[in-house]
Amino acid sequence: MHKDWKRICREYLEATSYTPTGWEEHWKGREYDPNNRPETYLTYPNAAVVVPLGEPIFPEDSPNFGRF
Repeated sequence: MHKDWKRICREYLEATSYTPTGWEEHWKGREYDPNNRPETYLTYPNAAVVVPLGEPIFPEDSPNFGRF
């Protein structure tokens, strides 16, 4: 592992993060129509194979990460 990995990670996060004013600056002068946006999920209507996964089985002592 590179000896400066923590510094590299921090610099990457700082360089790719938005601040509240940075986000506004990013969208300044751009048009955004919330009624004309791409679909939330990709669909593949011509996919050759569909594999049914069934219901997941969780052990009783496993943490609940939002399952119902």
